[in-house]
Amino acid sequence: MAFLMERWRPAAAWGVCVPAVRTGLLAGAAAAGTGLAEVALPVFFLWIVSPYVQSGTGGVVHLAACLWLAAHGGTLMHGGTPLDVPPLLLTVLLLAGLHRAAARACGGAEPSQAGSVLLGLCAGYLLVGACTVAAAATGEVSVGPASGLGCLALTALPVAVIGGRRAGGEEGRRWTALPSWLRLPGLLYVPGGGETALRAGAAAAAALLGSGALVLAVSLLAHFGAAGDLFAQLAPDFVGRLALLLLCAVLLPNAAVWAAAYALGPGFALVGRMGPLSAAAVQAPAFPLLAALPGPGRSLLGLSALALPPVAGAVSAVLVGRAARDWGVLATVRVGAAAALCTAALATLCAAVSGGALGTSALAQVGPSPWWTGLAALAWMSAVGIPGALLVRWNPRLSRSVSRASSAAAVSRWWHRFCRRPE
Repeated sequence: MAFLMERWRPAAAWGVCVPAVRTGLLAGAAAAGTGLAEVALPVFFLWIVSPYVQSGTGGVVHLAACLWLAAHGGTLMHGGTPLDVPPLLLTVLLLAGLHRAAARACGGAEPSQAGSVLLGLCAGYLLVGACTVAAAATGEVSVGPASGLGCLALTALPVAVIGGRRAGGEEGRRWTALPSWLRLPGLLYVPGGGETALRAGAAAAAALLGSGALVLAVSLLAHFGAAGDLFAQLAPDFVGRLALLLLCAVLLPNAAVWAAAYALGPGFALVGRMGPLSAAAVQAPAFPLLAALPGPGRSLLGLSALALPPVAGAVSAVLVGRAARDWGVLATVRVGAAAALCTAALATLCAAVSGGALGTSALAQVGPSPWWTGLAALAWMSAVGIPGALLVRWNPRLSRSVSRASSAAAVSRWWHRFCRRPE
């Protein structure tokens, strides 16, 4: 293959550097292989200690390939039943590894060759993904080729581009630069407005996710006995309990997003509609995490959860208000509105990827509604974030007390470290 790439003369006409593509190809294949190993090692360990070893190593490889593709959004089919709720913890781990690989590969290349390195990295990742799709295409549990390759491209390629752009430098960022009509045009006349809006919106979204995790933790503690009973019934032996514990762990981010949608107000669908103001009486599937579902009707926990979204709005208000000391009132309002839109977009994305199908009929679509969740986040952030930003701009001392209450300073420092381009 390297020989063919070296003899491919038309590549130079397109500005493609063949050695850089080859370097990126190896980096992308290594990133995909590392992710597959991270998924396969726990599965292989469970297979070793399990008394049911009839499937052999081929079954272990097949199951690991299915889980790897499911983490990228592929739809698992189990006897004709679709299962397309992705294990978001695996998704985050795999995409974080790809992001680091892209930043490392593009950061170590010449700025003019960063695009070629990224092209090779994406090709290498998709090549390993195609082999994984072939390994997972048949069997009782399988992933269809169209679903596997399509979701792999939709999830992996944007993350690789973002990672390469962070490390590409000014000259290397030209091949990923956004067109001018996508650069928050209403904020072009506010110095630093776009960056502030993105930072504040992402910090508020992180605060919303943290609020959901808090609601989930409190509800699990309140229903700890029921969750423990389900755990013992579903997995009577040690291996089964370990496998069930790992399954619950990889689905914890999904549950946190569902709880965040519950705190925002729209709630989520699971056989019936679950919301803080009204929850349906449902017969939920037997699963430990689902033991934390609230009872029918209104509950004290549901009403208390409605107090958490304003905390996320306070995070956005502090970050925008601190940056607005040299801005006018209208500029502050525009940046606050843009931050609310960013938070709503992230909430919509998280709600969309956290749900899916867990079967047919009543379980054909579970999880929060992306559009209602995004609209609720937009309403909360606009109602709290914009007036709060004006108050912080008017009285800078107010930001200190709000920061202590909402942990905005910690979120801001974390986001600054995340966004900082590696040396």
